[in-house]
Order: sequence, then structure tokens, then C-alpha cells
Amino acid sequence: MKDFLPVVTDNFLSSEGLKKLNVLSKKYRKSAKPGQVRTEMDRPVFYFPKKKNAVFFLDPSVLDPVITEIRNKLSILLKEHSIKVPSKFEMGVPQFSYYESGDYYGVHKDKTELGITFILFFSEKDFSGGILKFNEEHRTKVSYLSNRAIVFASNHKHEVTKVKGKGVRMTLQFFLTSNKAQEKFHLEIVRNRKAFRK
Repeated sequence: MKDFLPVVTDNFLSSEGLKKLNVLSKKYRKSAKPGQVRTEMDRPVFYFPKKKNAVFFLDPSVLDPVITEIRNKLSILLKEHSIKVPSKFEMGVPQFSYYESGDYYGVHKDKTELGITFILFFSEKDFSGGILKFNEEHRTKVSYLSNRAIVFASNHKHEVTKVKGKGVRMTLQFFLTSNKAQEKFHLEIVRNRKAFRK
């Protein structure tokens, strides 16, 4: 995958899609308990104590019809910015991610097959911090704004700064991948789920 600058676009989803994401995310957030691993819709829920954020993996069908809207708009966005992907690419496993006061995610790279990460901010901001920072030559900083979408090359080092305040930083994210890679990813989660309890 050819390198490209992070792409940021606002007002990504329709108001109906944004509302559904907020309703679903609040429902699943109740299941994200520190140290807990359980299965919901064949997707495990787990907490990263070292990375300081709770993550919920979802069956894509749960997000219908929002996932269809995201797929269509993402395809347009990639074309508009001349980001080339294989004709048969898939949206990977959707993930709800939650950051409460004191939570952060240190510098890291995403391990993806096609090298593209998609993140959508969708909750109303009632906190400070939670900025998505890119730590290499781009030095880009993306502040949190509801309905803001970001597409970036997964090999860029990035981090999420510490969240402060009463609100919760909620995002939907996934990696562009293939069906085969997606199945492998799920198998790795199931095999290693005990490790997430540590």
C-alpha cells in the first residue's frame, strides 16, 4: 500500500446513522468491564489495562444499515483522495472503542493486511484531550468532533492523548482487509483471549 497523508472529513454520516451508532454504543459499553472477557454475537469483549481503553468487537450485521452507508461513503472518499485499494476489499471487524477520564492509547502502529485504518468519532464531546496524534513526519493532530471520520495509513505511528472530564470518547473503527484475513484475525482473538485478562 502506497503511503498517504491522513484524510479527515466532517459530517460523514447521516443524522439517522449517527443516532443509531450512539444508541448501540451505549448498550455495549455496559459490557466492557475491566479484566472481563466474554462472548457477544460470537465476538469477544475485552479490556486492555495497559493500553487504557475498552474495545468491543461487533458482528457487522448489527450495524445495518449504518455499515452500508459507511461502506458507500468510504468508497467515495478513497476515490476522491486517490487512495488505491484492491477492487475486492472488505471492511474489517467493526470495533467500538471507549475512553473515559484518564484513559489513553500509547504510540503504536496498526497491524493490517491492506494498510488502511478507518476511525469515526460519533459521541458528543464532553471532555478534553482524546486527540489522535500522528508521531512521524506528518505530525498531524486530529481533535475529537462528533461525526468526524479519519482514514490513514496503518503503518503511521499514532496515539490517543489522555481523556479528561466526565464525557466518554467513543469511536467506531475498522481496518480494510480481506475475508481470509478477517477470519484469521478472529481466530487469533479467540486463541489469545485469556491473555487479555492479564
